[in-house]
Amino acid sequence: MHFSSKIVLHELSLQSLKDMGAEVIDMDGLMVFARFEKDDFRVTYLYHRNPDNTFLLERIKPYQLIIGEYDSEHQVVENITNDMDQINNARNSHKFDSFVETLQKMNKFKRDFDDLFLYYNINSDDMQYIQDSIKRLCKDVYRIKSHSNRIYHKTNPQSLKDDEENKDNKEC
Repeated sequence: MHFSSKIVLHELSLQSLKDMGAEVIDMDGLMVFARFEKDDFRVTYLYHRNPDNTFLLERIKPYQLIIGEYDSEHQVVENITNDMDQINNARNSHKFDSFVETLQKMNKFKRDFDDLFLYYNINSDDMQYIQDSIKRLCKDVYRIKSHSNRIYHKTNPQSLKDDEENKDNKEC
């Protein structure tokens, strides 16, 4: 792809985000922040171009989550569009605040565990205890999925697979 066509595609992607209502901060075409705000609720995304010309997309507010790696900026914008649609749909739930709070706690756990392992010499039994606890939580997610009604059908889950796709591996 010619360099100038990359610039045109980049500008089209930025315009698509703006058309969706995002405040866009472009940092020399290498990193983009897209912030959406509605009714005092903010969703912020960050994506950047990797050295291999793929793009890494993260949601950084209301909680941090790596959404995925994509081959084109167009795919990034498409995934932001889908993600915003899902979040706007989920915000209708009375449990949404609890959902966000739970994910924030999980992110805090990741940071605490990182500090624990990098700063302390934890024994094998404690390490196994944490691994087993995480496996139990992952199995619980699939157990809860099995008796819950699916409410969003425009796209398929990116990691939570259907039973046929995930027969033997209902854990993280």
